[in-house]
Amino acid sequence: MNQKLKTLNFSHDYHKLCLFEFTTIRGKSRFNDFAKGERIEIQLNRKKLFNAILSKKELKKIRDIPISCLRQDGEYQGFSIKSTQDFIDLMNSFYPRKTNSQLQINIESTMSIFYLSRTFSFPLKINDIKKEG
Repeated sequence: MNQKLKTLNFSHDYHKLCLFEFTTIRGKSRFNDFAKGERIEIQLNRKKLFNAILSKKELKKIRDIPISCLRQDGEYQGFSIKSTQDFIDLMNSFYPRKTNSQLQINIESTMSIFYLSRTFSFPLKINDIKKEG
């Protein structure tokens, strides 16, 4: 019996979704939603793109995440990250919060970083390799 996979949904067609291995940075509260080794369905605007395996997860403050990682994680066509604040603004755009600065994501916020690797089903179907370069 096939068990329904948990999902990670993306609202933008991030450049990273074309890669075999990529990260996604989510709020700290999401850390226990997924287990290392778990197979996860990756979606774009609630439509399945592919499946991936969670190879690693960690908690880090935004200030401790290198700008290169923030860029790779958050850039998509028409949006580039030039500073850590650009990434923070992107994250805050997903979660409408009251203006109370304690509720908004800031440079001291602890985030969940999920490291994912694509999986493939055999025989391969054209949709399985849609995002491959």
